[in-house]
Amino acid sequence: MNREGASNYTQMFEGYFKYMGLDIQSLTDVELKKIQENLRKQDIHMDEWLSNQLGLERDNVTFQRMIEKWFNHDRFILYPELFKTHISKYLREELPNNVATYVRGMFTGNSEKITKQKITDTLNNLKSENPNWWHNPEWKRVFLERFSVMYPKSVDGRRRESTASIHPGSPPTLTKGNRKNGAQDKVITINLFTVIFWLVGITLFYLFIRWIF
Repeated sequence: MNREGASNYTQMFEGYFKYMGLDIQSLTDVELKKIQENLRKQDIHMDEWLSNQLGLERDNVTFQRMIEKWFNHDRFILYPELFKTHISKYLREELPNNVATYVRGMFTGNSEKITKQKITDTLNNLKSENPNWWHNPEWKRVFLERFSVMYPKSVDGRRRESTASIHPGSPPTLTKGNRKNGAQDKVITINLFTVIFWLVGITLFYLFIRWIF
């Protein structure tokens, strides 16, 4: 990797850290050196290290959604210059797959199939109107509305039960309320069990005393 490439790679990770809410300026020299070493090895995940820095469980739902949003969409909008070599492939391959998966997951039992050609035609229609339409924070909704107008019989089936959707735009906020969720649930469960155990023990002891006297 040449010097310019290494510089861009470092900027990509700095953008990623900022997006995830980590202030890289607050890291120690030792931590920065470790990051640089990982960058040279092209370790692009670092999920475990990053989750520890943010005080999160690695399987925290918000944390995982933010990672997915960054790699699947938001990085191309926030840092187009850094990812300009990836954007054409994203628009050609990944975006069509993303919207197709989204639309197909919304309905069942449509009169007509949702085909690849229909997805392509809708994308081209949106692009002709605004090449940057996919920058809209509600890009999935924008696509679905246009697709519904162009191919109403492909979305006239029963709407599936709504699931948690991941919308691009500002990343979810990692607050104290969703940090260490798994650990907090475990602590609450253990504390509740302890209280119940002591209540049962006190009740049995009281009944035993009354039985004796």
